[in-house]
Amino acid sequence: MPDSNDKLWPYNKGLAFAIIPLVWLVFMVIFMIGQRYAGWQNTQGTVILVVASISFLPVVLLLLDFFSGRGAVLDIKGVKIDFSKINLDTQAVKRASFGLPDNIGVDGALITDSTAMNIVKVLATTFDQEVAVLNLKSGDAWWVTRLLAFSAGAARTGSPAILVFIGKKENVANAFLGMAKPKDIVNAIVENNDQYKLRYDKAIGIARQVLLFSDDTLLPPNFMLAPDIARYTTLPEYVNLHEAVTEQIILDQMANNSAYAPAGSLEEPPDKITISRLHELFAPCLYKDEIELSASHDQQIDKLLSSKAPYIALMKDGQYDSALKQSDGERLVLTELFRQSKNNKPQNQTT
Repeated sequence: MPDSNDKLWPYNKGLAFAIIPLVWLVFMVIFMIGQRYAGWQNTQGTVILVVASISFLPVVLLLLDFFSGRGAVLDIKGVKIDFSKINLDTQAVKRASFGLPDNIGVDGALITDSTAMNIVKVLATTFDQEVAVLNLKSGDAWWVTRLLAFSAGAARTGSPAILVFIGKKENVANAFLGMAKPKDIVNAIVENNDQYKLRYDKAIGIARQVLLFSDDTLLPPNFMLAPDIARYTTLPEYVNLHEAVTEQIILDQMANNSAYAPAGSLEEPPDKITISRLHELFAPCLYKDEIELSASHDQQIDKLLSSKAPYIALMKDGQYDSALKQSDGERLVLTELFRQSKNNKPQNQTT
């Protein structure tokens, strides 16, 4: 049975009925005061309708929980609503998930040259992807620095909109660990470590000036760029990236071990994203709502309607399958209920 937190009326059943006389009593007092001091006249019909609607709402929600909890067919004045007909395991609502290569496909520490452009290539392949999946595996597949650079690019371009984390948990591969928005990931990382914030802010500042001064013909006479900026503007591989140069510079600055980075490379040793590190960094912004597709339809609908997350993980036998946009799921429910109400309209009812 679904947890009480997943119900439309999660409170005590007796409370739903006790509210009815309580609401009537409160509104009666308000109405009497309104008639005496505010001049409310000839409004009895409207007040009764409003009070009846509000007072019986908890009972209606309780009944819907009862019927939905049994995968039942609800028959209201000849209109039958079959909750079991609503299927979330369909390509119509599933969001395809693009699997990212481990560590953005970049092995080892980076060097400031033209050989480490993998992040830009990966971002280019995800420009039309709404959901991207990062498989942390046993905790050695991704580094925080690489995730920061990719998330910054995703936040800038708006794609992917959500990043899904899966990994090996309790000896189950591809277990769902949570999902988060790229912008939230960036904020969480830079606020977690002073060096991350320092390097990130510096990279953003450098990138802006690289974009501004990449055309040396526009520079004032005798104008000298700082060495940390000039080394990028002299490399066509960076200049030709245009806006995407930002993510590449972020990635490079994280691994920078030159004289301009006293703390040395932040990838030596690498800050690996294990399951514990994932929750340490992103616990406040991780969405962890999930729906098991092998569960009953009523349990699936309960999970969907009670979720406040923008995306929900769809699971098959404990493993991540795909993502469901919450608004798509709600639209599916409403569409199916509307279709059923039309198909089951009483024959003697005129249109």
